[in-house]
Amino acid sequence: MVSIQESAANLTPWIQEYRMRFKNGEVRWHSCNARPEREADGATLWNGFVTDITERKVTESALRQSEISIRATLDAIPDLLFELDLDGRYHDFQSPRTELLVATEQDFMGRLVSDVMPVDAAQVVMASIHDAHEYGYSSGKQFSLNLPQGELWFELSVSRKGSRLGESSRFIVLARDITERHNAQEQLRVSDIAMKAISQGVMISGPDSRILSTNAAFTAITGYSEAEIVGRTCSFVQGAETDVGVVMAIKQAQLQAIEFQGQILNYRKDGSSFWNELSVMPVFDGKGRGSHFIGITRDITERKQTEAALTLVASDRADADQFKNDELIYLNEEKTKRAAELVIANDELTYQNDEKEKRAAELAVANVELAYQSEEKVKRAAELVVANVEMARNMKRSEEVWRLAFYDALTNLPNRRLLDDRLAQSMAASKRSHCNVALMMLDLDNFGSDEFQVGCPA
Repeated sequence: MVSIQESAANLTPWIQEYRMRFKNGEVRWHSCNARPEREADGATLWNGFVTDITERKVTESALRQSEISIRATLDAIPDLLFELDLDGRYHDFQSPRTELLVATEQDFMGRLVSDVMPVDAAQVVMASIHDAHEYGYSSGKQFSLNLPQGELWFELSVSRKGSRLGESSRFIVLARDITERHNAQEQLRVSDIAMKAISQGVMISGPDSRILSTNAAFTAITGYSEAEIVGRTCSFVQGAETDVGVVMAIKQAQLQAIEFQGQILNYRKDGSSFWNELSVMPVFDGKGRGSHFIGITRDITERKQTEAALTLVASDRADADQFKNDELIYLNEEKTKRAAELVIANDELTYQNDEKEKRAAELAVANVELAYQSEEKVKRAAELVVANVEMARNMKRSEEVWRLAFYDALTNLPNRRLLDDRLAQSMAASKRSHCNVALMMLDLDNFGSDEFQVGCPA
């Protein structure tokens, strides 16, 4: 009402928008444009028109709500949002993260990208704009900027904006901060290079034990290609002789998310087996839950074969030593037995001459007694004579005992006892080494008559 009174008093146009509530409770908007005129009697005459603008007001309200919503959405987007033309000139900017800008909004607005950004980054932006101009959209191009907080990486998404006939093309450019992702990818790339460079087989599996990736050493050990390995569990390298207990121990360690170390017999693609010194380590996520497993494979087949060979050599050496001991015991027993037989035989021959020797000794003693007239000297001399005779006989007997034990007295060739002894040794060695032994027997014609002709000394 104040505005109407002022308009009437000053005779100025009255232009206002206002709401009116009707009897049915409906509220509508109106716009009034009127000019006051002073009558002769001092009254005020209004000339003008009133327009119902309810629909316009509803539309404007909806637009304001939409603008608020869009503004809230834009404020929630972490990306830098720019509007550029085909020449790369900045026309608009929207983002709450101004710390990611290479220059302030006042410094770059209305200027070209090439004037604001480093050459390499500006070339990437312009290439994305040209792709979007040709195809309507461009994404995935990346560039880096050296900002006060360090080197940051950005990824571009560019879309061509609709324009009316005769207007220059405009583009919406989103620049997303992907520094963390880029650094993580770079770290993964370096880790992947390192994994593929090491000589030991490496495989990475998920929580379901299915292999996600592997390195060249693992494919070389198993003979499978990476395409044949990825997506499978490790059961494909297990076979008939794989220890089930070790397999269960690996699964139990994975269920408990603890490290496993052990040896297991695995099989290559060609069916050949190899000994695997395996280490399986769990990897945990940020919440402490097991997310992956890393397996380290070492082919220790040669080492296992060497250990087995050394064990076999040690066993054979022990068997050989035992056999030699048994052989020596047997030979000693045979020699003792034969020596005893020879001693008895020689004693019988010797004792036949005992009386003659005794008589000769007695005569020698008598002669000594007569010569030296000393009973003690004669007795001592006799004892020395007897001892020397016995010593000579014993030395001769020892040589004959060993010779007679293993050689034929007639032909001077190895006898049956030596043959039996050597045959027993060969059979024992054959049994240990699983080899065959051949025995050849020769029959000499007329050997009996030859033996009769040659004869045996009486």
